[in-house]
Amino acid sequence: MPEDRELLGRSLDEIIADTPSTAVAATRVKRILAKVRDEGLLFAFKEIVLPIATETAKKLIWGV
Repeated sequence: MPEDRELLGRSLDEIIADTPSTAVAATRVKRILAKVRDEGLLFAFKEIVLPIATETAKKLIWGV
């Protein structure tokens, strides 16, 4: 959905820096990713974002 893509893009800034809204953004990202059915896309997203995400975001999105 286009609105999910836009929301995901805005949320990325918030999950790569510890801000008061990091937890909310990470929860949003996790909800959006749950809708994605393409395993390759999910893998690529994780490989790109995991190294730069904050520890809080990593725990909330992927449980790591």
